[in-house]
Amino acid sequence: MYYNRDNRDVILILLLIGFICFVIYFICYFIKEKIKQITSSIKYKKEYEELSKKLPSLEKNLRVEYYSLIKKKEIEYDKNKTKIRLIEAEKEKLILEKEIKKDLSDYILNDTMIYFYTEYSLKKLKEIENLFINKKNPSFKSSEYIKSIKKEFTNLIIENRDLKLKLSSLSGEIEKNIEAIEDDKFGKIENYDEIISKEKIDFKNLKYYEILDYYLKKYKEKNKSKLRIGYEFERYCGYLLEQLGFSVRYHGIINGKADEGIDLIAEKNKKIVYVQCKYWSITKTIRENTVAQLLGATLKKFLETGKKTEDFFKSIKNKDIEMLLITKTVLSDEAKEFCKLLNVTYRENVTIDFDYPMVKLVENEEKIYYIPTDLQYDNIIFNSTNKKYSRVMSCEEATKLGYRHCYKWKGNYL
Repeated sequence: MYYNRDNRDVILILLLIGFICFVIYFICYFIKEKIKQITSSIKYKKEYEELSKKLPSLEKNLRVEYYSLIKKKEIEYDKNKTKIRLIEAEKEKLILEKEIKKDLSDYILNDTMIYFYTEYSLKKLKEIENLFINKKNPSFKSSEYIKSIKKEFTNLIIENRDLKLKLSSLSGEIEKNIEAIEDDKFGKIENYDEIISKEKIDFKNLKYYEILDYYLKKYKEKNKSKLRIGYEFERYCGYLLEQLGFSVRYHGIINGKADEGIDLIAEKNKKIVYVQCKYWSITKTIRENTVAQLLGATLKKFLETGKKTEDFFKSIKNKDIEMLLITKTVLSDEAKEFCKLLNVTYRENVTIDFDYPMVKLVENEEKIYYIPTDLQYDNIIFNSTNKKYSRVMSCEEATKLGYRHCYKWKGNYL
């Protein structure tokens, strides 16, 4: 009886103890969760305080970046405005150059006619002078007066000559400037690897001359700018003259804007031909000013040798000097009359046939060939020295003849 009662008491005590433990555990868990919440709140509060402290700085930085971006855009806008103003100024300059070119060309045209008029006037003054001397009752006083007029007239002609030549040169330079608008320089390219790497062709199995021939083919087919097609026309005209036995200097390509209106200088048996090449659109017509410019440029070249003007016209008459105008288009009737008057030969409707031998062969101590993109290509003057010159259609043909391609030019070294 007592034993069972004691057991019940123990069980009750154990249950009570278990309940108390459960309550304690629950309280501890609750306290723990509260501590976590308080800790998190403190942490978030600290983060909030830190962010609150950083907020003014962030807002300031944002405003700085915003105003910096605005300033940058304003600077770009000002730069674009400056570029637009420069383009407009360049446009006005080109328009002015064209107007000056026209005025100068008209001046040279008129000046050329004045020259013939002065020659005629001097001749007439001489006739009048002789008339006063040789008449029945000679008037030496009048003769001396006419002689003084002739002397003063001659001095004025001499003083005017330099100005005339300067204007002729300036006209040619302005024309070159205008023609070079689309392509400022005639690019010389020697980095073949860079060019052919862009092509979807396996060049690893090709021989070097095959690569060059491929590039030469692409060069012929490529669309060319206004300036470059002009140079190609000069090269083709030079080739045609070489076939007639002339040694040709590519004066226009080598000297660029400083060619003074002479594109080719061809020589054969002490005869010199000054050539101007005009690859103009067929819608344009060659006018008298172009013919006058060729005459002025040729006369300037002649006088630079120390000779006199009268010797120039003697050389023209004796065919020691010839002026040749070659053009893709046609000459006006007035320009043809000018050519006849000034002894200028012309060829119309000449077009480029790109299927001509462009590979130049030079044989001296070594046998070397050049293609149009080589820097020394236009410096080669056929029939000019004791070197042997010729042309072929391809680099393969040149290689089989025992020639090698020229080294790339690096300053004073090869």
